[in-house]
Amino acid sequence: MNKISILAGLAAVIMLTTVAAKADAPVDFVQIHDGHFSIGGKRLKLWGSQSSPLGDSPAAIDREVEHFRKLGFNLYRSISVGTLFAMKYTRGDGSRMDLQDYTFAAIAKSGGYNWIDLMNDVRITPEDVDVVDDPLVSRQDWLAAMKGQSFRPVNAQLMWDKRTQEVYLRHIDEVMEHVNQYTGLRYADDPSIALIELVNEQWWMPNMLAGGELETLPPTMVRPLLLQWNQWLRDRYANMDRLRQAWGELLPGESLDQSTVLLQPLRGRAAMPQMAEVLGIQIDLNKSRELKAPANGARARDVVEFLTDLEIQFKTLALNRLRSHGQSGRGAAVVPVLFDTGASYSPQSAYVDSFGSAFAFGSYLSMIDTDRSKPTFPWSAALAEPPTLGSWMVQNKIEGVPGVIYETMAFQPGKYRADYPLRIAAFATVQDLDVVDWHFYGEHAYGAKATSLQMPNEGHYWQAVVFGGDEVMLASMKLASTIFVHGDLKPPEHPTVLVVGRDILYNSEASKWEPVFQSLAPTAMQFGLRLRFDPKAPKSHFVGKNLTTYTDVCRPTPEITYRWKQGMLIIESPRVRMLAGFVPQSFTFDGHETLKDIQLNIPPGTPYVREGERYICFAVCTQDNKPLESSSDIVAMAVSTSWNSGFKFDPDKFDAAEKVRPHAPLSAAKSMDPGGLPVLVTRVGWTLDAPWLAGMTVRRNDFSLQTYRTDHLSGPSLHVNADEPLFFMNLTCP
Repeated sequence: MNKISILAGLAAVIMLTTVAAKADAPVDFVQIHDGHFSIGGKRLKLWGSQSSPLGDSPAAIDREVEHFRKLGFNLYRSISVGTLFAMKYTRGDGSRMDLQDYTFAAIAKSGGYNWIDLMNDVRITPEDVDVVDDPLVSRQDWLAAMKGQSFRPVNAQLMWDKRTQEVYLRHIDEVMEHVNQYTGLRYADDPSIALIELVNEQWWMPNMLAGGELETLPPTMVRPLLLQWNQWLRDRYANMDRLRQAWGELLPGESLDQSTVLLQPLRGRAAMPQMAEVLGIQIDLNKSRELKAPANGARARDVVEFLTDLEIQFKTLALNRLRSHGQSGRGAAVVPVLFDTGASYSPQSAYVDSFGSAFAFGSYLSMIDTDRSKPTFPWSAALAEPPTLGSWMVQNKIEGVPGVIYETMAFQPGKYRADYPLRIAAFATVQDLDVVDWHFYGEHAYGAKATSLQMPNEGHYWQAVVFGGDEVMLASMKLASTIFVHGDLKPPEHPTVLVVGRDILYNSEASKWEPVFQSLAPTAMQFGLRLRFDPKAPKSHFVGKNLTTYTDVCRPTPEITYRWKQGMLIIESPRVRMLAGFVPQSFTFDGHETLKDIQLNIPPGTPYVREGERYICFAVCTQDNKPLESSSDIVAMAVSTSWNSGFKFDPDKFDAAEKVRPHAPLSAAKSMDPGGLPVLVTRVGWTLDAPWLAGMTVRRNDFSLQTYRTDHLSGPSLHVNADEPLFFMNLTCP
């Protein structure tokens, strides 16, 4: 067995790990056990974020990894390693790949885990014509189709074009065989790699069902797909009589014997002329309106099922290729692998991706509310609304399959953004998820490196999700991470199950969960929801409770309560006390701890101040797997909000921009002055009375992660002044 031995070097560039073979020192690898991520036989929950290499030098990376881990992240995601041009480097050359591998090694050394991609920006070009001999597309025809072009292999043709597939599979080989020069390990053998994605945001099924992918490809690229479609029909129906019996009348010129049946209906009449030309038949589109889905239900269902089978078949082939690089029971042979990320709204994508190790989904949240009748206008106050995440994430937990939030974040600007990480922690408990990943960390920006809160601009609206310099968001994330990773909250004992049958799974018009979507969020948030795909079931149905409305108090588990009429979320378990939202001045938990004397210290110049409003996010949580009354390692904090100095927002301009092109981040960029430094942080003063506090040592840390004050509590009370620069505190005892 291999064992990683980490040797500290004297120079900044040396952090080195070497491999020593010792049969008596087995290494544990992350794998799937009982439907969840597991390490060493124990469940593993991962709270991560993605970034470029975490620094521009080994010393900078070491410092940033230390911060990253202290901020509560135990998973680092990179979406930049899957590129051919970046796989070769000389150790210490300072190239992107050199720094990336150093980052991976530093994360591993810290006890964290890595998540890598395989294929994002690689291109397939005419030079790849000889990677394989394709009997369906001659060398000459393929070169003609590729003249002056290049494709990302993850585009539509990956599922059927043999040359594209071979480039993709060879790239899997290269990535798995790549040796990290700072660990001495192939990626296929690295125990710190907890997750591998075959592709990021391919969204193949929804894109194919929309039809536009076929319309943009050269006919030579489309022909093999149509031939495979006709073969699939022959395998299913054997002859024209049976096909007509199932579908009804075919179009003039369509023949199963001649392989001229169009891959239709897709939405509208997507690419029909091109298909007809490729197959050598004449189609009068004016007489072909019946191909507009969903007029011919049986034919439409076959189209969806064929495309579903095609994607499952190739991605299973890719998965097996990746697995072939691992040793038995180790590394790439067992590490969880995602088929794809994204397409949270698509039941077809969810079904396909369930054949991988886990199912990944994600979404971003706008924090702007256009309802002028609300007292919090123009800012969304989610805890004062029926509980939901406002996205398709809520229903995406597949029964028996680990759930992964691959990207999420609340877009700036937003006054009430601090509760979002805590709501995610609660949601991840109710849906029993395994991984939460945030976009985009960047770096921990504080002190001399401090940046203003990142707001959208018209050229780069994704800037609005960069959070490495957002003190309020990072404090809330640390609390939420502790709750998710260490809080040991229990999911619902009997969540509702949605059995997904053929009526939704193979219905291209049910691409956004019609006709059950009205029940998805209320059911998931109040009872928990699991998806069970059953292609043999003719009709989808719920097993267990399902609702289309919300009760005044939602309690999906005994430990999680949404008092949304009062604007509060409460989490209480043996290891956690959490209170978020619009809170009273004093609140007593069921465990008899009292949070009182809640005050806000609002800096002069802070915009959008509401008289008498107490919006806070407070939590205490243990980190040693013990109840609060016996724990010797507790993290605690309370936060509210923050703004850039000089920030201004014009709701009228926002409304006008939304009418022209609805896109909240871009519309926000056109409607505001983002302001700048200094960031105006609303601090929270509070007192916690709890008998288990007596005898604990409290270390208070500021945003630089430095301890600015240490106290020894002689009694059962802890007080924080509203003018303290508190970021988070650690409570310990001997």
